[in-house]
Amino acid sequence: MRDSRLALLVGAVLLLIAAPVSATPTPVPPFSQCPTVGMAHGCAYLFVLGTNGGTSLLFDSGVKHFGANDDVLVGIPNNWSFTITSFTVTGKGIGNFDGDGPFAKHSYDRPGTTFSGMDHKSLTINFPYGLGNGASAYFVLNGSPHLDDDDDHDKKSVVPEPSSIVLIGGGLVALGGFFRRRMRL
Repeated sequence: MRDSRLALLVGAVLLLIAAPVSATPTPVPPFSQCPTVGMAHGCAYLFVLGTNGGTSLLFDSGVKHFGANDDVLVGIPNNWSFTITSFTVTGKGIGNFDGDGPFAKHSYDRPGTTFSGMDHKSLTINFPYGLGNGASAYFVLNGSPHLDDDDDHDKKSVVPEPSSIVLIGGGLVALGGFFRRRMRL
């Protein structure tokens, strides 16, 4: 009886520990971090800076490109525990702005964002005042962004952190052991 209570306690603790580790919910389209701009009704791409320090790139296929059909609205919510001042993205032709941006004077950046280090494969988004934990920003890019040098990038899947899987698995095994022992009695 004591062993079964211990197994139940261990299982419950492991499941409770696993919940905060994977606490960053994965947003689902439509992404509300971006306003309607031109034909884009929300963010086409969303860089999610997760609580575990990871970064995911999500894509909403329902949002149209605009400009010369190459401009995309991009959002970036910061769930990291610290303020960021810059973020580098890559993408084919991403730094080649063609002057048809949707904002004042055909610009692509928004107040609180600037671009630097632009070339045909990458650029850095700067947040001069910082992008704090829980804050988000949006801007327009000329081309589809991605997190690596892979050009086949339209949809990235979010993979759980290995420690989350181990904790959840351990909790389920402990709970399974508890109920198995209980069925024998």
